[in-house]
Amino acid sequence: MSTITHRMTYRPRFHGSFQTGVRLETENPLEEVWANVALHGSADFLRKNFIPLAGQPIDPYIKYASIRVRQAVEFRGSPRWSDLDILG
Repeated sequence: MSTITHRMTYRPRFHGSFQTGVRLETENPLEEVWANVALHGSADFLRKNFIPLAGQPIDPYIKYASIRVRQAVEFRGSPRWSDLDILG
């Protein structure tokens, strides 16, 4: 059985994010992401940015998406509003 004896002869360099598109600098990235998610629950935002299938009305899609996004945002925030003194 042969043993691999080659060693890495170079150091990989990391110069920044692999992300493409808009990058935001923020003190609280998680809150920034959820604020952006909440924006996607706005009917106005969906009307401007969502393209339904050809011949399909947009209203059912907007109603469904806006409700689901708002539910997700509320579910994420629910521990903040719950009463932690359940044991009395």
